[in-house]
Amino acid sequence: MLAWASAPGILLDTGSSDPVEMLPGVPVMYPAGRDFTFRAAPTVQHVIRFDRTFLQSVAAARQGDLPAPLQFARHPDPAALRQLRAVVSASAAALFDPTTGRDRRSALDTTVAEAVVGTFDARPVPPTGLLSAGPATMRLAQEWMVANARRPITITDVSVAAGVAVRSLQASFRRHTGASPMHFLRQVRLHRVRAELSAADPDTATVAQIAVGWGVGHLGRFSGAYAATFGEPPSATLRRRRSV
Repeated sequence: MLAWASAPGILLDTGSSDPVEMLPGVPVMYPAGRDFTFRAAPTVQHVIRFDRTFLQSVAAARQGDLPAPLQFARHPDPAALRQLRAVVSASAAALFDPTTGRDRRSALDTTVAEAVVGTFDARPVPPTGLLSAGPATMRLAQEWMVANARRPITITDVSVAAGVAVRSLQASFRRHTGASPMHFLRQVRLHRVRAELSAADPDTATVAQIAVGWGVGHLGRFSGAYAATFGEPPSATLRRRRSV
């Protein structure tokens, strides 16, 4: 949860050796997944709540890793905070407008989430012990696909890497994720392409060049899946760099 207050008087993690003071208008991330204490004087707080899995997927794409619980920087760079405030300010009107279309809203949600992840240097931190809700072979398959996402990959390649039969691997993914191994791979590639498009120079890079570099074989289907996932075509993500 991202929050900022209209006046001073809120202190987070008061029981720790490094409490966080909420300064007026300066966003902070509330601790998640654990208990914490705070002290607050009467004031107004503005809050943005994120779906946990959505924010984890955005951070995983940025770090080139699998989605996992996130660790946030407690004291981000002031310049990054100013940029985050600018992104939130530019997006707020449309997000609060009930007439904003689904695709536009989805694109703005992702833009704000990416700004939060970058500002607070959000990093996936896999839990100790069992790294996935599924069996070890499924986790191995996921890790292998992440590491080899640029290569042409078949389901047979994945099953060999994981050391399990194709049918068993597919059944495991269906049981624990509700989707196939190749769907997982397509999602990895979509997020990797988006991360690269966001950082690329639109004067020298092209969507096709970046997508093909991530193993995309059919650009038409890729563009449709990209727009359905992120609420905008890949060309819009690339052009945005020019307007920043």
